[in-house]
Amino acid sequence: MSAPEIAIAFFSGEDAPVPPGELHVRERRLRPGVAVPGRLELAKAVLEHGTSAFEHGDAPITRILVPGDGLRPTLDDVLAATFLQKRIAGETLPEGAAAFAEYVALQREGHQPGASIPLERSLEGTFMAIRNVGGGQLSVPENAARFMAAWKKMAELILASAREGVDPFSVPLFPKPQFMREHLFLARDRDIYRQDVTAGERWLVEIPRGAPQVSGLILRQPKSLLFKQWSRRDPDAPTGGSYSFMGVQWGEDEWVFTTDPILRLSIAGLGRELDAAERKKTASEEPCWLDRYDGTLVAHRRQHTALAPTEVVEIARRWSGARGGRKTIVLPPDGSHVPPPFAPYEGSEPYVFVSYSHRDKEPVYAEIGSLHEQGFRIWYDQGIRGGSDWTSTLEHKLKESAFVLIFISPDAVESPNVRDEIHFALEKKKPLLAIHLVETDLRHGLEFRLNRMQALLKHRLPAEEYKANLARALPASLRAARS
Repeated sequence: MSAPEIAIAFFSGEDAPVPPGELHVRERRLRPGVAVPGRLELAKAVLEHGTSAFEHGDAPITRILVPGDGLRPTLDDVLAATFLQKRIAGETLPEGAAAFAEYVALQREGHQPGASIPLERSLEGTFMAIRNVGGGQLSVPENAARFMAAWKKMAELILASAREGVDPFSVPLFPKPQFMREHLFLARDRDIYRQDVTAGERWLVEIPRGAPQVSGLILRQPKSLLFKQWSRRDPDAPTGGSYSFMGVQWGEDEWVFTTDPILRLSIAGLGRELDAAERKKTASEEPCWLDRYDGTLVAHRRQHTALAPTEVVEIARRWSGARGGRKTIVLPPDGSHVPPPFAPYEGSEPYVFVSYSHRDKEPVYAEIGSLHEQGFRIWYDQGIRGGSDWTSTLEHKLKESAFVLIFISPDAVESPNVRDEIHFALEKKKPLLAIHLVETDLRHGLEFRLNRMQALLKHRLPAEEYKANLARALPASLRAARS
């Protein structure tokens, strides 16, 4: 039998009969006796029960539908659909598929099964990248098509790894050449997360009946799409490893507090204190703040609180016994205080794409500001927002550029996004110039990749000689005509 199509669907809340020829991969359609009480393991259900695990129409199955509403589909949803697709086509799934099914089941419950693997090389990290980089709302047909194309590529690698007996819990997957777009998205989103942390507050907290001391994080309107995932793998957290307590301010009067659900740390007491303060302020007789998921989430009943942000934060600090100052603990400088020198070039003429570490903003902005004053058309990532628009814009600008200017420093060498941009530029055979701001050891394979490329050792050259060499290195076609 031919393999059925996998498609995104938007189901209503009603349990209407499944149409002939369709199989719906969702918990409401699991047959009685298949699901383990309290757990939802769709990919494992396929391995154990095949198509009989799900309700489906009487005719031969030609379409497998996965939910596309809200935060769906999950990794477990689409892996289950892929397993079903192979089973219906008469293919035997490899024994190694069981490890991947267990992985996605644990990940669905909120665990971090691949915690020892960098997020950008893990199953959940790569899946979240393709889920977000495709354009977000899967109700838009173009976004759904991009997502399914990227998932097909990811699924092929998962099945190949399962046939080889690869352990997803300990072995990094997803090499950069095949998943460059996803790597770029994750690297940039991680940088945005670090900026979010810098703009927030880092605490040491003591949650009642919890660990003696855990890391707490307050974020204000975070721009990172995956801040929850990065916060669970943050070596810079005050106690190391992760933040177990988090408060997020989404707007002037909208707050959500959470703890890591795996640790089962209840913050219901914080909800009660916030509720008491608000009811006193508003004379409300109804509860204002509620806790959910066994007390691991606290939020306002109607989202918008009458408490001022300072009042909310003060109550959270007092209840959690927070220490660490009312400003963020000092982090290494990221250049966020340096204003951009000019608006990036937007037009159809040849332009320079600038790759750099955000920690080098001060010297880089001085360099590209000088080039801009000389008439060179320069594009850099200032002003690009996080998310799919940001990622697609970055890829497009790098592809369309006529020249790539890379600023080399120790921070740039250690920046995954800079390394990815270098590899991408070389693969696209872009003319490239590397400017070494300081003496730098080219690690991570960069010495091999850059040894034949044009370079300027700025730190070794007299200023005038450096400027003359740079002017000669940049093609005249990149400079706007002077009126």
